[in-house]
Amino acid sequence: MLTHKIAAIGGVGLLGVALVGGIYFVETHIQTKYLLASDHSSTMATLNDGLATKMLEARRAEKDFLLRNDVKYADRVRELGEQVESDFEKLGKQSEDAGLSDLSTQIETARAGFKTYVRHFMTIADAKRRLGLDENSGLEGALRGSVQPSKPSSARSTSPRSSSKC
Repeated sequence: MLTHKIAAIGGVGLLGVALVGGIYFVETHIQTKYLLASDHSSTMATLNDGLATKMLEARRAEKDFLLRNDVKYADRVRELGEQVESDFEKLGKQSEDAGLSDLSTQIETARAGFKTYVRHFMTIADAKRRLGLDENSGLEGALRGSVQPSKPSSARSTSPRSSSKC
């Protein structure tokens, strides 16, 4: 009888150890899923912060181009646009890997909007280049060049000697 009690206690102890091991295994698996989700969200947050910074830098370069009429700022917008496009691609892939389809849709919407922004800016930049980025280039330079030769002849006709015939 004593051996049956010892065997029963041993069986219950073994069952308890197996139960604790099973719980540990299941909880470790769940914890791994949460850690993976945390890593995905951390990586996406870091990428999102960099994306926001690059978009703000593109806006700053746009304003600098419009104020200073310097081609280097338009080139900077183009360069940042390519970097932002790459970051949107990475962010979209990470959101799909994480199973966040709603976020993927929002990322694609933002990506399309930024592409449109860059395309419109490049149209404006090309128009400003055609007009002329300074007074001697583009259409303004051509206009200035066509006006310059006529200035001396108009200066002769308005001189005080030719108008006074007394």
